[in-house]
Amino acid sequence: MSKNTHDLLTPLRELYSLNNKQLTQIQQLSEFTRYVNRHHNLLSRTNVENLWITLAIDSMAAVPYLPNSGRVLDVGSGNGMPGLLLAIARPDLSFTLAEAVNKKARMLEELRTEVGLANVVVWPNTVQSLPSEPYTVITARAVAPLPTLWRWTSRLRTVGTRYLLFRGSNELQENATLPTGLDYVVCQKLHQVSLWVADVKQPSQSAE
Repeated sequence: MSKNTHDLLTPLRELYSLNNKQLTQIQQLSEFTRYVNRHHNLLSRTNVENLWITLAIDSMAAVPYLPNSGRVLDVGSGNGMPGLLLAIARPDLSFTLAEAVNKKARMLEELRTEVGLANVVVWPNTVQSLPSEPYTVITARAVAPLPTLWRWTSRLRTVGTRYLLFRGSNELQENATLPTGLDYVVCQKLHQVSLWVADVKQPSQSAE
């Protein structure tokens, strides 16, 4: 059954205590994403509306796992999910969206500007080129295998950094082989993927 963004706003308000400004921003993000998609194939599907809503619902599932304060890095942001939605839900957190594909980075900057997200910075380059400063949370949606992502972000984490990973439902489970120092918290099955949560318990090692 086809849905529209209005069908999404009421449950989001109830689940995540969003105010009118945040709901308006989500509506704006949905509309502008569809507009941009006509010219740049940002979502690359026929039914953009239904796909966007599914991605939004899945992305918002990470909200309860965000910290009270800190900095969030979204690796390979692509179409802005989950980074832009989480930035709307948590305007008190600082978000960096790293996207190495120039066309996608420009679109993210347009989306950020259109919605008015002052807590978001778009990094139009590889995540490996970011300054060596630790983030409180690192998110990613199927951008690379876990060992690769772990290596890419070695300079960007510290003890206590939380990884929020949107992956294939069977790709990351509790008994998966994890990098040394990364402790499993929970794996929550969503509509299209699973949200996998793990915390850094040991300092990074350059040899990893």
